[in-house]
Amino acid sequence: MSFGYLLPRDQRISGSPPIYHLSKPGLNYYSSSGKIATLLILNEKVEDISFSREDKTLFERMSNKSYTDTEMKIDDMKRNSSIILREQSIIAGVSNWECYFSDICEIIFNDDKFIEKLISNDNKKDLRNILQEFKIFRDLQEEFFLNANVINGLKFGTYIIENRKINFQDSGILNNLFKKLFDLNLAHIEGTNWTEIKQFIKDRHELIHNANNQRIIDGYSKEKIEHIIKDMSLLISEVDKTLFTICGALMAYR
Repeated sequence: MSFGYLLPRDQRISGSPPIYHLSKPGLNYYSSSGKIATLLILNEKVEDISFSREDKTLFERMSNKSYTDTEMKIDDMKRNSSIILREQSIIAGVSNWECYFSDICEIIFNDDKFIEKLISNDNKKDLRNILQEFKIFRDLQEEFFLNANVINGLKFGTYIIENRKINFQDSGILNNLFKKLFDLNLAHIEGTNWTEIKQFIKDRHELIHNANNQRIIDGYSKEKIEHIIKDMSLLISEVDKTLFTICGALMAYR
């Protein structure tokens, strides 16, 4: 019995009936998605918010702005509430995405069978090219040496994550990694819009590093954020099924 990530693409759904349970990173992803849903739900409730006198005083003091019109002050408070809820939905959505992919890569690269498959005689040339492209070939050599030249217990996935060897927020790097290692093109997952997902990730980066982000937020309604996160969830669901389905009566590698 083997996980899908240990098998060539044409062998993943063949042989004995496959068994699939959502991976632990997948469970964590959907748990966090529920929190993001709460942010989006609250965004719809902004118009019904009531502010106390203390709330209004705090807002006016911290925004360093004097209001003569109370209704204008309340409108600004509601507008800011909507902005921050949408902003945090975008930030949390991409962080959740990044955590999922970093977590599954740690699991897969920590699997001794996966490392054995990569360094088998038939794959040595491909391995060297792939890992050199992602600048982790020398790291694998060093970790292998430090582990007494044995694969068992190498935990190379943990090394990759702890030393930030792969940028999981870079959609180009991420897709290239999955194409090379798993023959899985994230840009071609049916029912998802990869272009929108890439832009979403890029805009999240700008939101964090640019204080003047009003233009970005204005481009994301609650409905648009919800739609893109739905696409991200569908993509992750397909990745999880592909890589973590247990296929019986199949060899892990040849």
